[in-house]
Amino acid sequence: MAPGPAAGDEDGARAELLRPVLGDGCGHMTAMDVVSLAAEGRVAHDALVDLLARWPYGPRVRRFAPPRVLSSPDSLDAVDAAFFDARLLTESEYDAILSAVLDGRGSDAPPQTPSEPTTETNPRPGTGFSRHSGE
Repeated sequence: MAPGPAAGDEDGARAELLRPVLGDGCGHMTAMDVVSLAAEGRVAHDALVDLLARWPYGPRVRRFAPPRVLSSPDSLDAVDAAFFDARLLTESEYDAILSAVLDGRGSDAPPQTPSEPTTETNPRPGTGFSRHSGE
């Protein structure tokens, strides 16, 4: 997977993506901001799909809480919001965006391989979560 841009380059990468769609001065926007603008009709559908497929995503932050309360505005949470919440994407567009990102045309947290131990825990039995020490 191709590495994402360095922290200092993120605003520049976003600005390059957004300039043709929204003009100058948009480098500070997050992917979730773009989804919100699309929901308001200020970003064309084709532009939204293209932007989400090429966005320099940051890592998702996951905690035991409702996902929309603690979503990461510049992660793939924005793609989920565009598809599941705002219904701005078709299923095939959603799949194509995720494939583009996972194929290295965007960046997000690297996938966990089966040989790596998981660290998620939930003390309540029967919830499907367990501690795996990898030993």
